[in-house]
Amino acid sequence: MNQTFLKDWAGVIYADALKQGRPWNRADGSPAIVNQFGHPTEAASSYLSGSYPLRAGTYRVYHDGQLDISFSHGTLGSFSTDPATGLKVATWTLPSRTSNVRMFVDNVVTAPTVLSIMRPIDDGSSTSHDFGELPDRLMDLRLGGTEVMRFMDPLDTNGNDSEKWEFRVRPDEHPRTIKPQGGEGMPWEHIIAFCNQMGISPFINIPVKADDEYIRNVAKVFRYGSNGTDPFNSDAEREAHRVAGGTVWEPLDPSLALYIEYSNEVWNNNSSFSQTAWLREQALTEAEEDPNSPLVYDGVSAASSNAFDRLMLGRAYTRRVVFISNTFREVFGDDQMMTRVRPFLFWQKSNANSHGSFRLAFLEDFYGTVRPGNPVAHPPSYYVWGGGTQ
Repeated sequence: MNQTFLKDWAGVIYADALKQGRPWNRADGSPAIVNQFGHPTEAASSYLSGSYPLRAGTYRVYHDGQLDISFSHGTLGSFSTDPATGLKVATWTLPSRTSNVRMFVDNVVTAPTVLSIMRPIDDGSSTSHDFGELPDRLMDLRLGGTEVMRFMDPLDTNGNDSEKWEFRVRPDEHPRTIKPQGGEGMPWEHIIAFCNQMGISPFINIPVKADDEYIRNVAKVFRYGSNGTDPFNSDAEREAHRVAGGTVWEPLDPSLALYIEYSNEVWNNNSSFSQTAWLREQALTEAEEDPNSPLVYDGVSAASSNAFDRLMLGRAYTRRVVFISNTFREVFGDDQMMTRVRPFLFWQKSNANSHGSFRLAFLEDFYGTVRPGNPVAHPPSYYVWGGGTQ
C-alpha cells in the first residue's frame, strides 16, 4: 500500500497536525526564520489544512517557548503547565470539519524547541492524542491488516536532491523543514516508529543523489536505531547510550521485513521526476570521460547503439541498486538478505521493454563475471529480491 503525501492537503498520517503543516511564512509570504527544530523565531503563520479539512473536536497545543499563538478558526483556551510533560498546554476546539486553517505565532521572545498540535482521536472527539504520539490512531485503525506500506510519497522521493546525511530531516525537526538539500521528507526514525507500532513492513525509497555515507547510515538506522542525529553502530552502542540517559530511536522490529527501492521511476521523463534526467546526465558524462567505466565495460558507445542514453541510464541505475544491496548486506549480514532485507530493481515496460532488458543484462553479465570493478561474481538473486515493471 502506498502511503499518502506528507502535506496538509493530503490524508492524515501524523497524530500531530503540525507535522503535516506547511513551512512557516511571514505575512508577506516569504519564508520565516526558523530554529534548528523548524519552529519560527519571528512572527509567522503556517497552514495546517488546505482543501483537506481538519477533523472536528478537541486538539491540545503544546510548546515550551515565549510567544503568542492563535488560529484562524476555532476556540483556543488559556495555556497552563502540563504536569506530565512540563510544557505549556491549551485546548483548541474546532466545532466542525474545517478547511484552510492557519496557525499564527506573534511576539516571539523565545522560540519553542517543542511545538505540537495533537489531533482528536476521531472526528468530533473530545479526546486528543497523547503528547509524543506519532501515527494517527484513526489511520492506524483503518490500515489494520496491511502487511507492507510504501513510503515513497512521505519521503518526498520524486525530485528529492538529498545527498549528504547532515541535511536530512531529523526526527526532532518539523518534517516539512526546508533544507539546503532535500527537505520536506519524513524522518527515517519516524518510518521505523510507525511500522513498529503498526506491525507493518516498510517499503522505502533511497534518494537518487544520496552518497555512500547517506545510504550506509540509512541501513544502520533500520538495523541499530539512532540517537536522533546519527545511527548507532551496534546493539551494544545503542543500549549503552540508553543506560546513559541518551535519546534512543529504536531500530526496525526484527519480525518486520524491509523493502528497498532506489529512488522512483528512474526512467520517467516527466519534469516531476527530475531524478531520471539527473542520473542519465551523470551516466552519459561518465561514459564520455572515462573509457574504463563499468558503464561501457563492453565497448559500447553512442555511435554503436541507437539507445545509448537509455542504456547508460539503466546501467547507472543498476549499479546503484547493487551498491545499496551490498551496503545493506554489510550492515544486516548475509543471513538477513533476501529473507528479511529485500532490495528491488524496477523498470518501465516501454521501448520493447528495453529499460528492463538493459538493466537485467547488466546485472547478470557485468556482476556475474569477475572483471575490473567487480572482484567477486554473483548471480542477480544475490543483489535483488525482486523487481518488475511499474
